[in-house]
Amino acid sequence: MRIQWLWLALCCCAMPALATDYFARHQSYINLDCRQLQSNRPVTNCIAAQLEFANLEVNDLYNQLMSRYQHSQSSNSSSTKADAHLLKAQYQWLQFREQNCRFEALATGDQQHQTNRQQLCELSLTRERIDYLKWFLTHLPNQ
Repeated sequence: MRIQWLWLALCCCAMPALATDYFARHQSYINLDCRQLQSNRPVTNCIAAQLEFANLEVNDLYNQLMSRYQHSQSSNSSSTKADAHLLKAQYQWLQFREQNCRFEALATGDQQHQTNRQQLCELSLTRERIDYLKWFLTHLPNQ
């Protein structure tokens, strides 16, 4: 019985620390440049602008990968399969990002904080995807 209470106390104390570490990781990974905001330009607009830019970059990288596969389709039948898998993976990643960040945003208070949290989450995941797609483009064998 004492072990159960000890375990429960440990979990209750550790969970806020884990959540703080998780959100701190998001914040440090994102490295927002919203420090020089004018008083009439809220942080939400800054986050939204950076998310829009990140979305453009991830779309550009995705299109580069698709064009590589489509360019090599005629000479290699596995490119057609890779093309289809990439399309499906990107769609599923977008769905994951949206649903995961909606869930994460629910942990915050008011609507404005939820919007900021969702956009921060989406920005973090998008930047991770950008890093992955860049890595993949540089390590993809020439076809």
